[in-house]
Amino acid sequence: MKKARKSILSLAPVAAALMAAYSPAWADDGVYRSGEVSVGLGYVDNENSQWGKFTGMTDNGTYGLLDINFLRRDSNTDTWIQLLGRNLGLDSRDLRLEQRRVGDWGYFVEFSQLPYNQPLTILTRTSGIGTPVQFPTGAASLPFAVPYELGTRRDSFTAGVSKALGMGFDVALRYRNETKEGDRRYSNQGSPAFNFLAEPIDYETNQLDAIVSYSGEKFQIQAGYYGTTFDNSNSALWTAAPNFATGANSIALPPDNQSHQGYLSGAYNFTPTTRGNFKVSYSQYTQNEAFFTPAGVGVPAGPFAATSRPSLDGKVENTLAEAGIVSRPIPKLTLRADWRYTDRNDETPRLQYVSGAASRDGFNVPLSRTTNVAKAEAQYLLPMGFRIIGGIDYDQQDREVTPTLRQVSWREETEEWSYRVELNRSLSETLNGRLSYVYSDRDGSVYLPANNNVDPDVIDPIHWADRKRDKWRLRLDWAPLEPLSLQFTADYADDKYDGRPLGPESGHYEFYGLDATYVVSETWQVVGWLSHGQNDFNQRTIGSVSTQPPQNSANTGRQVWYGPQHNSADAVGLGVRGKATARIEVGADLQYQEDQDEYDALAYNTGSLFLPEITNRRTTVTLFGKYAMGANNGLKLEYIYDRYSTNDWAWQIYPFAVHNNGTQVYWDSPQSVHFIGMSYFYRFQ
Repeated sequence: MKKARKSILSLAPVAAALMAAYSPAWADDGVYRSGEVSVGLGYVDNENSQWGKFTGMTDNGTYGLLDINFLRRDSNTDTWIQLLGRNLGLDSRDLRLEQRRVGDWGYFVEFSQLPYNQPLTILTRTSGIGTPVQFPTGAASLPFAVPYELGTRRDSFTAGVSKALGMGFDVALRYRNETKEGDRRYSNQGSPAFNFLAEPIDYETNQLDAIVSYSGEKFQIQAGYYGTTFDNSNSALWTAAPNFATGANSIALPPDNQSHQGYLSGAYNFTPTTRGNFKVSYSQYTQNEAFFTPAGVGVPAGPFAATSRPSLDGKVENTLAEAGIVSRPIPKLTLRADWRYTDRNDETPRLQYVSGAASRDGFNVPLSRTTNVAKAEAQYLLPMGFRIIGGIDYDQQDREVTPTLRQVSWREETEEWSYRVELNRSLSETLNGRLSYVYSDRDGSVYLPANNNVDPDVIDPIHWADRKRDKWRLRLDWAPLEPLSLQFTADYADDKYDGRPLGPESGHYEFYGLDATYVVSETWQVVGWLSHGQNDFNQRTIGSVSTQPPQNSANTGRQVWYGPQHNSADAVGLGVRGKATARIEVGADLQYQEDQDEYDALAYNTGSLFLPEITNRRTTVTLFGKYAMGANNGLKLEYIYDRYSTNDWAWQIYPFAVHNNGTQVYWDSPQSVHFIGMSYFYRFQ
């Protein structure tokens, strides 16, 4: 994606105009004015795809730095107005203007941009990138692979108004328009692998939110409407010259769609110690864009109903109802109960779009489901400062429609019960602790086996497999010395799956974290943190036909392999802040992160070799300072060093990152970036 660069010179007139508008020459009694404007330059010494992917600072060079924050309050009219701008010199800019009269009216307008620069390096002969017509084998003008920078940028405009109507009634209206443009990685199936394409992104999304609310002494209620529309300017991606008569060499892109939701929510104070709440809503999601290919094109010959349909006519209706109550019948006891019901009804017509085969019948598969979630909790204050909390949670899902042909097992219903208990106490004047335990048990209806596979079906899909979970959590807050405070966190979870020979077997999660703050003096403070987390997951499944052991007697000729996975994440940080002199403030941060993934699974394309580990490391050093030139102005200086490295084999080892047309997609690793920025700031009071 080509990056938009605004120089500091082009932003200076904007800043001057804003300063003039929000710095009136008069000073009336009861009017408070404050604000700050910061203008400067930043320099990036090296091209990068990781550090600046969300700010646009991926090229080496100079960038404009501009931040604005102005506030004006008039106590005579209870009116305030604020102008807030962040990163106005970068592609990740935000600008918001808001004005309100307390208890009466208000409005705001906001503009923001968010870039995303794809961190992968791409070398390809595919021509036409950036357009909906691309040629995977290249063109005569593109005999060699050339590099491309892919990415997207979101531009959004939001505006809202609110008005108090009196008698406890208020109304609010909010509108948001967002456009997203750019390109992202895409592939079309080729032989024997995949060709590289870049999906052209040209989206527009509109959102409207309207609310009417009433607030009384005991009763509060809110009625609202929320609607969205999504439009894609590109209905298809062509891999050759467009043939609109047949639709050949085309790939359909996300179609236009829309949604509408009406809701009603409220709360009622039955007594000073008992309060109830509720919410009901109805939503409708539709996707009714005309098929981009002519009716019947691409559909096998025969009397299929889809051949005469102009669109999918997709429609999903969602109904929600929830209610809750919380009460404190006696001073030491608090009770809570909540219930939530959702019904997802997919009314998309079920029709045949392609010819049937052993693994398909050619029909689309509308899926509907209902969900019930209920929670009950009790808290009781025990002697000696102990507080005990107990609760029961229930989660039930009922899938109303099952596919006619199934590749793996299908379950129409699952339910999970969870039982939790927590004990917390102030152990001393300087130590507080909390310990909790949750036990969960999930099972469901009988499995409907796969019916389009010659092999016996014994696979247990993870999202509805029988599972028992034990989860512990410990929290400690300790202040051993007056200037020192420590917070310790420990989480532990263990999953056991059973019921079927293949699929998930067990899972394990641990997390430990320590945060510390030390106040050296009134002007100096040190903070530090470290954490370690790990996930382990074990599963067993069937590989391709093999005569090598081990084999499952129920699946003769198919190799059964064991695939444990391990992920660990470690982080450490240290920060210092303080005042070196009356005019100089300084600070420094050091952060280090390391993520590691291990796959003890066979890689089919490399024989008996195991998949290699993936390790990602990141080190960031930040130094910053502020020098007060006067009572209201000064200089800010910031330096950042960032180093990122990865050995992700998916983008570095042949043939994982090579497409059928010779395109190479890989990480540029390691990446080191130095950034230095200097700004002049002025405060208004």
